[in-house]
Amino acid sequence: MGFNGSERQYYYRLGHPQINVTFRNSEEHRTVKQACIHTGCSPREVLLNWARQALAEAKPSERPDLT
Repeated sequence: MGFNGSERQYYYRLGHPQINVTFRNSEEHRTVKQACIHTGCSPREVLLNWARQALAEAKPSERPDLT
């Protein structure tokens, strides 16, 4: 028996979560766009790399507990 439309959508989203980013202003959007052009990465990759770098540079007391 096959899945109906809503079940297919549910199972697709489990494996492919949507990531929406809202920028505070056009300057943030422009910065990410320029980084994408400069590095050849997707916006998702650019933002993940920045987040990882910020986490690596944070003091141990400032790091969130991700467990």
